[in-house]
Amino acid sequence: MPSNYVPSNYMQRSYSPGPGFVPAATTADYARYQGNVSVDAAIEGALDALGITDPVAREYWKRGYQVLIERESGGNPNAVNNWDSNAAAGKASRGLTQTIPGTFQGYHVAGTSSNIHDPVANVAASMNYVMERYGVSRDGHDLQAKVQQADPNRSPKGY
Repeated sequence: MPSNYVPSNYMQRSYSPGPGFVPAATTADYARYQGNVSVDAAIEGALDALGITDPVAREYWKRGYQVLIERESGGNPNAVNNWDSNAAAGKASRGLTQTIPGTFQGYHVAGTSSNIHDPVANVAASMNYVMERYGVSRDGHDLQAKVQQADPNRSPKGY
């Protein structure tokens, strides 16, 4: 019999997790990103995933996240911080926005990849996080005021 043989009387069941379900991290969740997505495309994709369509709002987010991403990872989706307190605790920050695994999982945006290194998924989770943690409005007008790391006129500061 072939290895993919399924008996005709086999009952297939589907599983649908309940609301708020956050899957446990697996090694696949940390696979290096192999694609070729620009920072701007990642930001645009994240805004799409979050349903932020207003052109003015998108521009606020884009301006702030271009600064934040340059400061956090230099635009490298596979960046991993192995030197700070998070890394010492076994939860190194990763990806374009240097998100720690628990934050990525907790603020993951449905419909995006579960890979923390995926640029769109990483940026979308970070945006979701700053809206919740720092009270940034969905239109992003106050992003640079509330998240210093996104403000080019102030010195870098982790978020």
